[in-house]
Amino acid sequence: MQTPSNPQGAMKIKREESGGSSASRSDGSSNSWQYQGSHMGYTTELDPILFDVSYSGELSYQKSDGRNAFLIHQPGTPRYPESQTALVHTIERFVGSHGPSLIQHFRSINRSLPIVEGHFFEMYNSRQRISLDPALLSSIYIVAAASGLHELENARWQQIDLVQLEGLAFRLFENALLSPTLSTIQAGLLLMQLTNIDSKFLNTQLVGAAFELGLHLDCSNWTVSSLEQGLRKRLAWALYMEDQWCSLVHGRPSLISKAHWAVHDLCQGDFETTDRLDENVSLDDLKLGRECFCQMVVLTGILSSILEALYTQKAMQEFDDAKENGTRLVLARAKPIQVTLKEWFTRLPKDLKMDNGQAPATIGTALTLQCQS
Repeated sequence: MQTPSNPQGAMKIKREESGGSSASRSDGSSNSWQYQGSHMGYTTELDPILFDVSYSGELSYQKSDGRNAFLIHQPGTPRYPESQTALVHTIERFVGSHGPSLIQHFRSINRSLPIVEGHFFEMYNSRQRISLDPALLSSIYIVAAASGLHELENARWQQIDLVQLEGLAFRLFENALLSPTLSTIQAGLLLMQLTNIDSKFLNTQLVGAAFELGLHLDCSNWTVSSLEQGLRKRLAWALYMEDQWCSLVHGRPSLISKAHWAVHDLCQGDFETTDRLDENVSLDDLKLGRECFCQMVVLTGILSSILEALYTQKAMQEFDDAKENGTRLVLARAKPIQVTLKEWFTRLPKDLKMDNGQAPATIGTALTLQCQS
C-alpha cells in the first residue's frame, strides 16, 4: 500500500509509544499509531496561522492537514501506574497457558468486527507481547473468554478468573483515557461487547476519546500510512454503530452528529490484506466477515435515520402538536425509511441472512456480541 503524499503545509502527526523510544518505531507497527495528543478543531480563520507559529516546548502543535492540528504533550508521559512490562506479565498470569487459544478464538470475532490490526497478532505470535498495549491485550482476553464460555462451553477457559481479569481491563482502560491512543479505542470497543456493563457511560467515554484522536474526521489526506487510515475508518464506524445502538437501547440522544461526521464510507482498501491475518482462514470467510461489518454499518445508518425522524425530542413534540394528525405524521416519516430498510434487506447477501440457516457461526458470534451491548 502506498503512503499518501504530503499535502502542502501539512506536517506528520507526532506519535508516542506507550513504552520505548521513538527510534525503534516503524510506520507499519501498531505502536506508531499510539500518539499522545488532543485534536484542536478549526474554529476561526486565524487558527491555521496560530498553528504555524506554535512554539516548541512542553506543549506544541502538529498539523494533520490545513485545518486540523493536535496538541502534543511532552513525550514520556506515563499512561499506566505500573510499567508496561509488569502489566503485561500480570495479564499473562491471569490467563496462564490459555493465552494463545484465547487469541485464536478472538481472531474469529475480529473477522466480523475488524477493529484489531493484523500487526497485533504478528507481535503476539513473535513473543513481543511486552510491546503490546496492556489495556487492549486484557480486553481481547476477557472478550474472547466470555464469548468462548458462552458460545463454545469451553471447559478449559473456566479456570480463568474472569472477574479479576475484567476488573483489571477496566482499570487499565480508565488509566489510558487520560491520554488516549487508537489502542484505547480498540480496548473500549471490545469492553462494550460485554453484557454486564453500563454501556451508556462507557459509550460517552469512548466518543470523547475518539474526538480527542480526530476519529470523526476525514483522514484521507493526512500524512499517515494507508494502514492507519484504514484502521481509523474501521474504528470510527465501529464506534458509530455502538453510539447509535446505545441511543436506541437506552433512549438517550446519540453523541455522534451527522453534521460533524466526516468519515468516508468503507471500501475494500480499508481492510488489511490477507497475508497479515490468519493463514488458516479461507478467503471466503474473510470476505464474509468484512461484508458483515459493512452491512452492519449500513443498517446502523438506517437506524440513525429512524432515531432522527421519530425519536428526537423535537420529533416527538411535533407529533404531540399534530394531535389527531400525529399518527399520519408518524407514518409519513416512517414510510421512506421502511422502503430503505426493505431495499437493504433485499440486497443483503444470502450468506448473511439469519433466516436461511447458512450464516457461519463466527458471524453469529460477532452479531451477538454487538447486539448484546
